[in-house]
Amino acid sequence: MKKVKFIMLIMLFCGSVFAADMQTPPGVSKTDKSKTVSGGDLNHVINPRDVLEISVWRHEDLNTVQEVSPSGEINMPLLGEIKVQDMTVHELKKHLEELYTDGYIKNPYVTVIVQAKTFFVMGEVKRPGNYTLLGKINILSAITMAGGFTDFSDEGKVKIIRGTDKETVVVNVGRLIKHNEDADKYMIGPGDVINVPQSFW
Repeated sequence: MKKVKFIMLIMLFCGSVFAADMQTPPGVSKTDKSKTVSGGDLNHVINPRDVLEISVWRHEDLNTVQEVSPSGEINMPLLGEIKVQDMTVHELKKHLEELYTDGYIKNPYVTVIVQAKTFFVMGEVKRPGNYTLLGKINILSAITMAGGFTDFSDEGKVKIIRGTDKETVVVNVGRLIKHNEDADKYMIGPGDVINVPQSFW
């Protein structure tokens, strides 16, 4: 009889531990879930055309892959349209958790991962638009992806507007090409805008 009671106590204890584990997302500290963060680059500033993979632990019906709209929004289940442009990945994670806490889910745990990052090429190029940032891309590679310069471009005053701090760098691309200079001095980052002006000559 004592042996049966001992076995039952062991089973109850194991069941309690298992139940506690079920309340905590994998890889998250049981003592403080608030200190955990999403995977990927948490400091990445979200831009239009970024592709975000968003999941809510134990709520698979809310998991979604969203492309940020040109106006900087995504459409989340239950929540609707949310402005996300200029948020970091970590800020978006916390914001979604706060929104889902408000009347929807108890203690939600959200993961945000950037599947694709983009940059933009505007002005006097043959194919202006947004492009996926794959690996390391310098200014020459970016302009090549956009089809190259038009006949009306001012190659000496190409602007790179940095997506993170809006700093503007003016690059004489014509000189880079003519003198075979190192274009890797001008690398393109997520959210950067390359603007090729029109020549007035």
